[in-house]
Amino acid sequence: MSTATNRMHQLVTDLYESLHTDNGSPQTRIDVVIGLTNNFRRLINEELDLVRESVTQYLEDHDQQREA
Repeated sequence: MSTATNRMHQLVTDLYESLHTDNGSPQTRIDVVIGLTNNFRRLINEELDLVRESVTQYLEDHDQQREA
């Protein structure tokens, strides 16, 4: 789970940097912002799936029930 959360942290940092130009001005091209945020959402969802899978695997390995 630690690896997934570390990757999510890096994804947030990368998104922030991508939403700004080299001189710190915000990205104002909506097509670029849409592309960046769509990609970010997809990658974050992948990491969240890994977190859920890690917890499920832990519970299965320790004969515990998953709470809804």
